[in-house]
Amino acid sequence: MKKAKKSGFKAFSQSSSRKYPAKANQAEFTFLRKSHTVPKVKYMAKRKQKNASKKKWQKFFIITSWMVCAALVLHWVFADGGLADYYSMEKVLAAKKKEYHAIVSENKQIKNEIKQMKTNPKLQKKLVREHLGVISDDEYLILFAKEKASRSK
Repeated sequence: MKKAKKSGFKAFSQSSSRKYPAKANQAEFTFLRKSHTVPKVKYMAKRKQKNASKKKWQKFFIITSWMVCAALVLHWVFADGGLADYYSMEKVLAAKKKEYHAIVSENKQIKNEIKQMKTNPKLQKKLVREHLGVISDDEYLILFAKEKASRSK
């Protein structure tokens, strides 16, 4: 112990109690022997290898997932009933709607004409004369003979 006091350092002791100095000049310094150094930890290398193989599987899974997603998107866009067919059918639908509205308006017009035929006597007489060739009581029918084609030659 005397050697340690001369140099200003206290020798390493096995006691577990710690003494706190009251003043700065009363501090005693201790140092560890080489036998008490902490050994290097070797299990980290194995852990890194496990993480590396785990990362490879994660990378493989992520790439495979993105490839499956890309295949599904391509299928939805270009397959039968996909996005391309949807837009072409949308155009057909617009054309059919336009045709439908034209037919509906034509039906309204025809219904109006039928109503007029049922209720308007003047229109009824006009249609009977034009389509059936009926004449009234005060009219005379005059028929002219057709010239034969052989006389004109």
